[in-house]
Amino acid sequence: MLRLVGQRLAQTAPILFALSLAVFAWVRALPGGPANALLGEHASPEAIAEVNAAYALDEPIWTQYWRFVVKLVQLDLGSSIRTRQPVMDEIASRFPATVELTVAGLLIAVVVGVPLGTLAAKYHGRWPDRLSVVGSLLGISIPVFFLALLLKYVFAVELGWLPASGRLEPTSQAAHPTGFYVLDGILTRDGAAVVDALRHLLLPALALASVPLAIISRVTRASLLQVQTESYIRTATAKGLGPLRFNVHHLLRNGLLPVITIVGLQGGILLSGAVLTETVFSWGGMGSWMLTSIQYRDFPAMQAGILFLALIFVLVNMLVDLTYLVIDPRLKRAE
Repeated sequence: MLRLVGQRLAQTAPILFALSLAVFAWVRALPGGPANALLGEHASPEAIAEVNAAYALDEPIWTQYWRFVVKLVQLDLGSSIRTRQPVMDEIASRFPATVELTVAGLLIAVVVGVPLGTLAAKYHGRWPDRLSVVGSLLGISIPVFFLALLLKYVFAVELGWLPASGRLEPTSQAAHPTGFYVLDGILTRDGAAVVDALRHLLLPALALASVPLAIISRVTRASLLQVQTESYIRTATAKGLGPLRFNVHHLLRNGLLPVITIVGLQGGILLSGAVLTETVFSWGGMGSWMLTSIQYRDFPAMQAGILFLALIFVLVNMLVDLTYLVIDPRLKRAE
């Protein structure tokens, strides 16, 4: 297993190098620039030159890239052009919010999607199967931003059951030692803060979970239907194994490998793609921060944010590979 971790980490280096080149070239190919974004369309050439000199944007492009790589290796992500704050601090303050939202969305998707897909496979061709297929198609078809607006209108505006935006009530005095508000409430034994954080988390998590839930349900159904035709399943059935041992040790253990792949991929996608959900609910995570950085041509924030999310995506997929070895010992022997 350690050798696999080493191999994956070694593969990460060229990926991040290629991505750094692509991101660096992309942000400088965008129309306009940070000086125009900061000073406006009618800024004088002298003012634009002053801003470019302040951020070394007037140097040759290869010099800028070399400086960028050296700082990256030293974990110096620079300062935001828009806020003048260190980019590392901004990521540290935003990332827990995105992780909390992503984990909640994935948890809902897995807890609901896997049993739904299992039920559909068990009753293949009958009404639970048809209902599951229709539900998963609905989940994939509805745009996330529309579902987010719909949930917000019904449960926050009309019914008033849940908050419409934010992560806590504005009057909350809860302490935040980690930035994960639900975890913070548990650590500080503040029950009111836990309830408040969960109430704010529910609607955005439901909206974010819609697409992965539908995909996980469909993949679980298809995988279990395929596993049911394998010879070892027929052998296990002929031995008369109990339902619990049969389902857990033979059916689900082999049928859930593709589901784990999907969960890992969806986790990485949600971490980097929750822009619309965070914007609708004013969540204050990485997605809305990246969107604002792009709008203001904030080069340091854009570069660091994209590379950071790419690194997280690679690490999540490495975790998925390691999970394979735990679930299927045959893969461990192959390694």
